[in-house]
Amino acid sequence: MTNSLNIKKIVIITAFLSALLMGGSSILAADNKATNTNISFNNQTENSLEIVNVPSLNFGTHTSGDKTLAKDTSDKPHIHIKDSTGTYNGWDLTVKTEGFYNQDKLNKNFRLFFNKPSIVPTENNAAIDAPVFSSEQVEVGTTPTQILKASENKGIGHWLANFYDDNMFKSEGIQLQIPTSAYQGHYQANLVWELNAGPSK
Repeated sequence: MTNSLNIKKIVIITAFLSALLMGGSSILAADNKATNTNISFNNQTENSLEIVNVPSLNFGTHTSGDKTLAKDTSDKPHIHIKDSTGTYNGWDLTVKTEGFYNQDKLNKNFRLFFNKPSIVPTENNAAIDAPVFSSEQVEVGTTPTQILKASENKGIGHWLANFYDDNMFKSEGIQLQIPTSAYQGHYQANLVWELNAGPSK
């Protein structure tokens, strides 16, 4: 008899606790509404075709008539192109200049040359995927001249075209032929770089 009462008591206590929990649930669920929940994700990689860097050139100071060829003295001149478009269509980079000005006087007889650079990735890209320099030497003229190009499925990611040697203090990759018509004064030229999407020609 005692055992029977004890078992019942246990059951009651258990039932009571369950009733309290159920009662609490019914109160919380007395009213309900459905809500719309949305989530969206953006591509973490910015899709762009971009000129990250082109070199600023400095050919130093020379005595008039002393030299016919000057070397660029800037620090580690390089081109940096980024292609994260995901289109794999390739691209090409052109450059042009009007010529060198001494104040407001234009001298078109200077000749600017970019010699073939070393082309390296900034990421783990394969060498076979590299863009290429257009020729062994590119002369910059008054019309756009192709200097770097990537065919389809090439040039993806970040690429550097380095016109310097790590073992050399000064660059020999970029040179300026000085005309005899260059007189005393400061000469300056603007280079216009243009990056075009699509298969290179």
